Amino acid sequence: MKASPSRWLFAYCLNLPLLVFFSQSFFVGSANWGIFCGLLLLASLGWCLCLTFPKFVHAFAMGSLVTAAGQFLPIVHFVVGVLTISVVGMVSPSNSMEDMQAGVFVFPLFWEGLAGSMIVGLLMAFTAILLGLFFHMIWPASGQKRDRLASSRQSNFSGKAASGPEPGPQLGP
Repeated sequence: MKASPSRWLFAYCLNLPLLVFFSQSFFVGSANWGIFCGLLLLASLGWCLCLTFPKFVHAFAMGSLVTAAGQFLPIVHFVVGVLTISVVGMVSPSNSMEDMQAGVFVFPLFWEGLAGSMIVGLLMAFTAILLGLFFHMIWPASGQKRDRLASSRQSNFSGKAASGPEPGPQLGP
């Protein structure tokens, strides 16, 4: 049975509000287009990952839902944001040393927005993957039940009986 990456894509979209809200404080001008392109690239990468590894979709979607719920107490999100601002700030020509020491960061360039969204997205995806695998390890029965249902549906559609006795002889020519 083919995996449904739409579950992960839904969870991905739930993760966007905090990112977009806080990025407006630091990224201006064409950097916003960089963020937009980075988000599209991350969505494409996640979709391809889910298509490539179908058994991985459930854990990835579950972890993404947990990180989305974590926006109400965004400790991990703030840590990832501070790391991202620090990394982009170190390589950015837009901020002087005095600005960085004062804690003033403004990123106007396209590549700064792209790099910022990619760093945040990849760190949050890695966090979601770890959380999803952790929850899958704690509650493996839900994954096994889902896999059994999927395999029984697949065998029903292939023309073979999933279980039960073989049909009797056919009457007629």
